[in-house]
Amino acid sequence: ETIEDIDGIIAIIGNILEKARQRKKHIELHISFSSFVPKPHTPLQWAARENLESLQTKRAYLIQSLRKYRKLDLDFHLLEKGIVETILARGDTRVGDLLLEVFREGEIFTAWDSEFHYPVWEKWINTFQLGGMAGKIPVEEILPWDFIQVNFSREALENEYRKALGAIPTPSCWDMDCNQCRACMLPFKKDWPKPVKENSQSQHNSPERFSNAEICYRRVRLYYKKDNDFRFFSHLSIIKYLERLLRKSGIRCKYTEGFHPRMRISSLPPLPVFASSEFEVAELLMDASVDAVEIKARLTEPGAGMDIFAVELNDDGAQLTKDIHAIVYEVELEDSDRYLEKLQELADPHDNLEALPGKLRLTISYSHQGAERFGKMYKTIDPERKNTRRLTRKKVVFKSDL
Repeated sequence: ETIEDIDGIIAIIGNILEKARQRKKHIELHISFSSFVPKPHTPLQWAARENLESLQTKRAYLIQSLRKYRKLDLDFHLLEKGIVETILARGDTRVGDLLLEVFREGEIFTAWDSEFHYPVWEKWINTFQLGGMAGKIPVEEILPWDFIQVNFSREALENEYRKALGAIPTPSCWDMDCNQCRACMLPFKKDWPKPVKENSQSQHNSPERFSNAEICYRRVRLYYKKDNDFRFFSHLSIIKYLERLLRKSGIRCKYTEGFHPRMRISSLPPLPVFASSEFEVAELLMDASVDAVEIKARLTEPGAGMDIFAVELNDDGAQLTKDIHAIVYEVELEDSDRYLEKLQELADPHDNLEALPGKLRLTISYSHQGAERFGKMYKTIDPERKNTRRLTRKKVVFKSDL
């Protein structure tokens, strides 16, 4: 950004606060700032990251200019961390050596600013001569990630990069031929009519905005297991994996509104990383013209990876989050009897806790804040979450099945 761009940011913040003042509304703005990090497979993958001194000057200018406003909570992403992110994103095989060396010097929880020590990174970045990865890359240079096949061509990215350098705008995706890019997250865009342009400034490119009466959705539940390598996935990563699997299947699903449309997926309460599950459920709205057999066949094609063992149409039933009656968990423990008394103090009368040989079985009623109660129970068993691999979700009992 230029100083003029930064002045524009300051003006927008001022306008928001002024409108709130005029309406006599008391608001507090939380504003996050992060510097540009060039990423692979984007038009700006060849662009240079701005140098540290220039970014520090702009940050100081922002802070100084915004001091006149109250009720502002400013959050600045560490500038030095942005350098590391750029090198990790665009680096070659030397990045593996870099990660190993900084790990040996204690850079383990680097995601937290308090645990990030830039001098350690800088030392090994210089040692492996990776500093050039933060600079401008010639367009004709072969990139470390060029061998990865994606839906769009390198020529399309080069064209967009040159247009960006010349400040030439690109038309909306709705006005372009899909063959020019083919990277759209909504692969059926060409089959849908353009959004109806009403007297509103909030028309977004999401499926809910389409005025196509022929598209009808039905509620579908997917039953799958979280085991094997999926134990290492966080809850958010599992949901993203499901989204990609569904997009790959070619089945239309309903999306949220807004600038960042996401599939409308409901799921069970999240499990910690390393925990497993024999019974996971995801519920979403899918194209009503595709039956359950076809859905399962598409989602379980070779290479899908995830064990989706059942698909159920739920047109007339309650929504997933309102249909959960109880969830059964098991925790492997050698001295399960010792914990049972403590957990009984946290339990609801509708819960059922059993001490079995080598494990605890917890049947938690979800009619009375079950997720929060189970969280407290598990914290009693494993306060530092060092043994989440011993936790398994075994079963879900639905109200509709009672």
